[in-house]
Amino acid sequence: MDAAEINYCPCCDAGLCPTDVKHFVWDILHKWEAHGVAFSEETWANYPENCELELFSCPNCGFGVFLPMLTGTDAFYIDVTRNEYYLADRWDFHVAIKLLRANGAGSVLDVGCGQGAFLARVKQSLPKVACSGNDANPAVRSCLPQGVPLYTSLGDVPDGLDAVTLFQVIEHVAEPAQMLADAVTKLRQGGMVIVSVPDHSGPIRFFSDSHTAIPPHHVTQWTPASLEALFSKFGLKIIARKREPLPDYLMPFYLHKIIANSLGCMGDPVREAQIREKLADPIIRFCQRFGIKSLPVKGHTYLVAGTR
Repeated sequence: MDAAEINYCPCCDAGLCPTDVKHFVWDILHKWEAHGVAFSEETWANYPENCELELFSCPNCGFGVFLPMLTGTDAFYIDVTRNEYYLADRWDFHVAIKLLRANGAGSVLDVGCGQGAFLARVKQSLPKVACSGNDANPAVRSCLPQGVPLYTSLGDVPDGLDAVTLFQVIEHVAEPAQMLADAVTKLRQGGMVIVSVPDHSGPIRFFSDSHTAIPPHHVTQWTPASLEALFSKFGLKIIARKREPLPDYLMPFYLHKIIANSLGCMGDPVREAQIREKLADPIIRFCQRFGIKSLPVKGHTYLVAGTR
């Protein structure tokens, strides 16, 4: 997303509006360190100390972007992933495998594959599906399942694939629309693309200043409307829309906020504390006792699948 395009939404082409949400990048890095991440001198040197980032949003579809654009560097992600930051077992992986099976996919490319957690699950659940991964970091090659090729550039990936997946990746890059466009060119006619994003219309909006939801980690924000608008922009026929239910590991963070919002007392620390003690915590204990893994309310992720 270059300087000539930042005034317009890449999803629906509406004009972007400034907001009152602003952050200094070094304040964000200090938040990460307060949560146990130790940044190298190289990481600190990559980001100017007095650089202020402002959120611009689309009034039409809800897309958001922080400007100036500061994405995570290789050094940044080496630092933040050192303590196994990413989950290996995720809701969107299970949904995607069901879609691959239902659509009879014989080949799949995972864009931003990392250490290959999704591809490993495909190999286990759908052993006849030919898997490949794309990641800019060549070091992950040794982590992928045996026989799975790694492409460090999307341009090197052979065409004619049955499916391409992009899990929680487009919010990290400066050119999300271009990334999706490049991925779609690798599909055969009728092939399927599956994209998942953090849903900023869900409970994540209650933690909009969290260090994990803002640059350099996430440089754009997504809603169901913005993701579906991007699919429509590229002529993709949407075949599935899925919203993640609230998973058990996020209940301690989100549930009391969700209840407080529904009761109209969001932002009242006393009421929120009472709601946590009297409602949210007992519900969480009940779920733990009876092995309930999710609740039927908005969770973290929204997923869309479409065909070319």
